[in-house]
This record gives sequence, structure tokens and C-alpha cells, in this order.
Amino acid sequence: MRMMITFLMICYLLFWLNSCATSRQISNEMDPLESLQAELLYLISDPNLANAHIGMVIESLEDGKTLFRHNEHKIFIPASNMKLFTSAAALSILKPEFQFRTYFYTNGSLDKGTLHGDLIIRGTGDPTISGRFRDNDIFAHFKDWQDSLRQAGIQRIKGKIIADESVFIGSKVRSSWQWDDLPFYYAAQIGALSFNDNCIDLEITPTDQPSDSVVINMSPAFAEVNIINRAGTVHRDSLKTFEISRERGRNTITLSGGIPAGSSVIRQSITIEDPANYFVQVLHHFWRLNGMDISGKPDVISEKSSIDYDQLSVLFIHHSAALPELLKVVNKNSNNFFAEQFLNTLGMARHAEGSQQAGLRAMNNWAASIGIAPAEFIMVDGSGLSRKNLISPFSTAALLRYMYRHPHFNVFTESLPIAGVDGTLRSRMKDTRAAGNVRAKTGFVGNTRCLSGYINDADGRPYLFVIMINNYVVPTPYANNLQDKICVLLSNFSRKGR
Repeated sequence: MRMMITFLMICYLLFWLNSCATSRQISNEMDPLESLQAELLYLISDPNLANAHIGMVIESLEDGKTLFRHNEHKIFIPASNMKLFTSAAALSILKPEFQFRTYFYTNGSLDKGTLHGDLIIRGTGDPTISGRFRDNDIFAHFKDWQDSLRQAGIQRIKGKIIADESVFIGSKVRSSWQWDDLPFYYAAQIGALSFNDNCIDLEITPTDQPSDSVVINMSPAFAEVNIINRAGTVHRDSLKTFEISRERGRNTITLSGGIPAGSSVIRQSITIEDPANYFVQVLHHFWRLNGMDISGKPDVISEKSSIDYDQLSVLFIHHSAALPELLKVVNKNSNNFFAEQFLNTLGMARHAEGSQQAGLRAMNNWAASIGIAPAEFIMVDGSGLSRKNLISPFSTAALLRYMYRHPHFNVFTESLPIAGVDGTLRSRMKDTRAAGNVRAKTGFVGNTRCLSGYINDADGRPYLFVIMINNYVVPTPYANNLQDKICVLLSNFSRKGR
């Protein structure tokens, strides 16, 4: 640990020494733009990043002139910069008024408070059935729906609850994701019917006594998940060796290792298999706990069935929050699950097929329609979790330029993190002119750091910028500092000179 801290301090020192040296090496005889370009070139020539691949574009949004470019046509792993494309396409194709709908049907009849028949819930991909927009109450939607049934006169169901997830087809995980990511919240499974981001929330607490097992609280407590607790409390001075895993293809979660006594509560969201079954099992159990008599066992429809919905009675329709609010989750929070739900939804909107393949076809067609070259836009998922995504800085700049002139540009930019204020940029660029100025999407997977968005200079002129760094071997905060330094330079830049 001490060696790592020392290494980080040395890296930070080298970075800031290089940065300070920059201004001394820039000639006072240069005009402001030449000076900016020289400083930028010096920064990205940092010898500590000699093994990294760096691509950049900085372009004026007033006159379209490029201030700086570097490896702009090379292709890079974009990480979560991919969400810029997914959310822009969703805004263009689905429109701001778009809402996910969840339909509640019955094939039965109502008599004296009893529904004689099944309650059929047909999902279309709503990712918000959770506590996210409901004060962290993960059951809030279930309560609302039970109230709606009661208002319709339904107190009992003499039948079963059927969850129809058939609108989405194909694999529930992206084939290019790394298998060791799959247990964790950022690799949640995709589903037409989902609950709590398709995760189980765990709180793991050590006791005061070494050798005791850790205490586990699970939410929802009645989910059909098997927890194997092999983790124990260790002495306060011991190292934390705690690990958590989920067995592939099964909802069996194993805790192992040790947590020092007195440590803070560990909170983890672990993905589940079979989202629709998770949804309907938890819903069924919750309604029964809250007084709903349901005679049948819950069931799932995963493939297109013979149900003729035109012949069924619609009890009610649940609407999600509108698209602008959902895009804030995608971009400010960099939520992979929401982004992947949108990819399948775009496939349904453009090709009447809620699949990854149809979604990618819709995305590729849309990207081509705004002038992005296929050779510089290789997309394999909607979130950027896959390392097989490859995009050039030039393509990302083309997207940002297109969206700047888009009729819903304000919705797009309002979804982006603001430096020093919120989202994934809340702790960066504080106490600089870039804070509150930069609106940009971050991107991170191992040894990859990207930042792309919009900024105003000291004169109030708007620019787009793209900074993509792949294959660095320094600590990630070092790459962050490089990006932050570039943004601060841009925010302080004035064409009038200093």
C-alpha cells in the first residue's frame, strides 16, 4: 500500500511539473491560438503516457474551425462515451415525449371483488421499475399497481400472474462482455420486464468479534436467491480480503474472505439471472404480503405466444418517466442497464424487433445518416462496457456537432454530467473556470479513459472536445488529471490574448 501511495505521489508530481513547465516553454510571441495548441501538444507528449494511445479533437461550434486534432481518425475503445451515441439516437428516433409502457391485461371476469382469470403483465423494456424515481422505495410501483387493481374492484385473483417478456428477444447479456463482470450491477441483464435494475442489494456488516460470520441484509428479502456466507469478521488490524461472486447461470451468491471489525457497511448490488422471473416472483410475494389473495403460481412468457391481446381487457397502463429524465440516468450516472434497454428499444422502434442485433442495425443506420463513416464506428453494445466497441475521435466530434444543431440539443446537454457539480464529474475540476462550464460524458474501462462534450472559453465561445486515452499504464487519476488540465486550458482560453 505504501509503495502504491508513493507511486501515485510521484506520478502527480511529474504531471504538475510537466504542466508548470509548459507555460515556460511557450513563446510570448505566439498568438493565443498558437499558444493553446503548443500547450496542448506539450501535455499529450507527457513521457509518462508514451505507451498510451491518445486521440483528440477540439472544434469551434461558432465557425466549425478545428483548433486541435491528434489521431482523430484512429479508432479507440470509447468505454461509456458510447452512451453519447445511444442517447442521441434515442432522442432522435424516440423523441423527448417517449415513455416506456407496461400493460396490465386480464383474460377473466370480475365478480364481487374476485378476478376469475389471469392477470397478464406485458413489458416493453421499462428500466425504471425500482426506487430510482421513488425516494429509493423499490416497491413503490408495486404498491401503485395494487392500488390500481383495488380501484378497479379487484381484491382477489382466482388465477395467476403472468409476466410476458416476449417483446425483447435474444440473449439477456451481451456476448462481448467479460464473464467476470457479469455478477456486478454494471453488467445487469436486459429484460422487457425488469425490477430494481435486475439486481439484489446486499448490505454486509462485520461484527465486533473476530471469527464471527458477517451479517447480511438482502433487499428484497424474499427474493429467490441462495446466499452462501463464508465471510467472517477479522481483527481490526487485519487486511480486508472480502470477495463476492455469483455462480454463472444461477442465482447463487457466495461471500468469502474477511472484513476487519469496525469496518463500514459494505453495499453491493449483484445481478440476477432471469429478470422476468425475478420481477414476477417478487411482485407475487409482495402483493400477497399486502393482502392480495392470489390462487395461482406466477408464470413467465419468454417467447411469442398465442395470446391475442386484442381479445383481452386492458385494466390499466403504467407509464415511465419521460425520455429526458431517463437520459440523465444514462449519462449523468453512466448507467449501463438503462443504455442496453434503450438499444433493444431502438431495435423495436426501427425494425419491430427488440433485440441486440436489431438495435445495432438501427444505430448503424442512424449513425450513417448523420455522416459517420462505418469504418470509424464499430458498435457492439449500447453502454460501452464491451472492449470490442471502437470509435474514432472524429466520429465522436461529428456526433457532438450534429447534436449541437439538433432541435432537442438542450435535452441532450442537460443529460450530461457537469464538471464539479454532478454525475460522474461531480468531484473533478472543482475551483476552476471549468467547473460548471464543462458538460461531458466520461468513459472508463480498464486502461481506458475518455471524456467528450462541450465547453465555453473565457470569451463565452462554445467548443466541442473529444479526449480519448487508451492503453495507459499510469494510475487512472493521472489520466483524469490530463483531461482536466485540457478542459481548464480551454475554459481559460481567450482569442483576445491574456
